[in-house]
Amino acid sequence: MEYVDLNGVKVSRLGMGNMRLPRSIAKLGGIDYKRAERLISTTQELGINYYDAAIVYLGSEEFLGKALVKRYDRDSFHIATKYYALGHPDYRKAFENQLRRLKVDFIDFYLIHGLTDSSYKTYTNKGSIEYFQRMKEQGKIGQFGFSTHASVKTSRRFADEHDWDFAQIQFNYYDWVNGTAKEEYELFEQRGIPLVIMEPVRGGKLAKFVGDATEMRSLQPDWSAASWAMRWVKRFDNAKVILSGMSNLEQLTDNVATFNDRALNAREVELVLKSCGAIRESMAAPCTACRYCTESCPAGIDIPVAMDAFNELAMGNESAAEDQLSWLENGPETCVGCGACAQHCPQGIDIPSIMEKLAKRP
Repeated sequence: MEYVDLNGVKVSRLGMGNMRLPRSIAKLGGIDYKRAERLISTTQELGINYYDAAIVYLGSEEFLGKALVKRYDRDSFHIATKYYALGHPDYRKAFENQLRRLKVDFIDFYLIHGLTDSSYKTYTNKGSIEYFQRMKEQGKIGQFGFSTHASVKTSRRFADEHDWDFAQIQFNYYDWVNGTAKEEYELFEQRGIPLVIMEPVRGGKLAKFVGDATEMRSLQPDWSAASWAMRWVKRFDNAKVILSGMSNLEQLTDNVATFNDRALNAREVELVLKSCGAIRESMAAPCTACRYCTESCPAGIDIPVAMDAFNELAMGNESAAEDQLSWLENGPETCVGCGACAQHCPQGIDIPSIMEKLAKRP
């Protein structure tokens, strides 16, 4: 397993995301405990030591408390979890409950969860950041950071207002071409803030070959589409930990093989970037997160986040879609159908109709 230094802590470059654990009907927020426990035991055997959870990843903290913390030496793993202000306004109680659910007396990596343009003031005006900084001083938090789905402007402002140990961003080759991933990466690199990477396969959208992938397949017949995406991210030195929401042993085996091997070379980079056009055409809503639509929205909806959720639903990823929508302070049901957003959309997306479909989802 490949390891890197994250502010003096040795962490595996491949991190275990716990949002997409195997599910069953009932136990632990729907988690299939036996299958998920087997995943964790295998990650431990293979040397993965970074485990990412969150309050809104239903059952993930309770699961890690039982399957990881109670079974393995505390020095053999690092836990990351997050505070979500929109769902848990009492940050003191929320943090105490997280320690209890995880069965720990400190959390290695703690994050403000899912900053957006609309949630910025909620995080900056309620005292939560100052509280968690005190928890760090008391040794209950190892390193303190934040994850962001906000515009580059808001992420920059948030990054500059406090002393952050690390940050977590959505980063993949598709968003490098069609979104703001390049600007976001450079923002944090310039400030010396190390990164944990989420969505390196963009919620599964990059886990299959789209369009003509003949040369990619012939060059590397043993590489999966997901492996190409991971290897692209591995090229970036400030991408310290790369999270994968692994749901089964096949995904784990493929990822470990990838992280025991090299990153992409120059020709391979050309090929994956060339594939972005076909991937974009395959999406239900080809949103590039330019955010031209958001300032004109009278309901204050973070439309790019809603677009991501719509694409997740179109792919059958209901849990991922609901997680995306949970970040919204003003959900799609608040859309008034004025059409101002569509007038500003360079992609010509019928945004009001998508908001209506999201609002009517089961």
